[in-house]
Amino acid sequence: MSLQAWQEALVKMVPSGDRFQPSVSASERSLSQMELRTLQHMQGSLGLDVTREVQRWWRRAKLRQALPYSCQLIERLAVPWLMDDYLQLPCTTDFHVQEAHAFLSFIQDRAEVLPVLKDLVRFESALNEEKLRAANTSDYSVAASEPKPNQTLTLDYSPNCCIASILNRAPLPDPAVTGVKVTFNAHWRTLYREVVL
Repeated sequence: MSLQAWQEALVKMVPSGDRFQPSVSASERSLSQMELRTLQHMQGSLGLDVTREVQRWWRRAKLRQALPYSCQLIERLAVPWLMDDYLQLPCTTDFHVQEAHAFLSFIQDRAEVLPVLKDLVRFESALNEEKLRAANTSDYSVAASEPKPNQTLTLDYSPNCCIASILNRAPLPDPAVTGVKVTFNAHWRTLYREVVL
């Protein structure tokens, strides 16, 4: 088995508790019977269980860093299983912004996820991108003519109202009647502006 095939097999084993099943790509690399037995034996090992728990803890911490308000909203809506389901997927990145995008992709097509949560995750993911862009921009001064926004989102829920509701433990807002437009720009001191349409 090549080192790449070995690493791919281990990456697939870590997130879930399922028994190791050789994938087509691993089979194509001609795993020996001894290598298959080793991987199957590792599946039930204490070391792999510890690795699995550490990885889940780390990924959860990355999501809390990248999506602090969305994670609080998940707790408030009492849907912790949503994050648990996401953490069953293989880890694809060590960076919190990319982890947030992967979580956003995960929840977008799930009908049971409330629109308010989807909007807040979209908002925080875009905000993270602009924070990175701002960190990579040497000139933070605002030009005489306002710079063009880097990204625009149209949301049903006002991020400002959602965040205020979370922080104040107040009822969540209703969706805006005509929607909310949020524009982001790394040159703006506030990074984003929100306008009710």
